[in-house]
This record gives sequence, C-alpha cells and structure tokens, in this order.
Amino acid sequence: MGGAAVITLLKDEVLLGWYAIGLAIGFLVSFALGLGLYGKQELQLWQMPPVAATPLTPPGATPPDVENGG
Repeated sequence: MGGAAVITLLKDEVLLGWYAIGLAIGFLVSFALGLGLYGKQELQLWQMPPVAATPLTPPGATPPDVENGG
C-alpha cells in the first residue's frame, strides 16, 4: 500500500525518480552507519557457510537408503 500511495502522490516521473534515488541513498547510508557502529564482527554471520541439515528418522523406522534414491 505504501508503494501505491507514493505512486499516486508523485505523479510526475521526475519526482518519482528522485524518490527512488533517495530510497537507494538512504539504504546505503543506513548500511554504512550500521557497519561503522557495529564493525565487521556483525558481518561474520554472512560469511559462515550454511550448515547441512541432517534428516530425522523416527524411532523404530529404518533410515532411507539415500544412495539408491529411496
């Protein structure tokens, strides 16, 4: 709804363009401020490799044979 309101209020293409540029600049500034305030230790999470999920087998059930497709 916010995007529809902005498009309705800013019918001029030039104003809408400046609005979009302002949004992009605001995002980049907030990212830079967060990086400056919290440092690179917060970005360590992004650089961690994803952990592989292990399938859960109910008690008493035989585990599926993954190598043979079933």
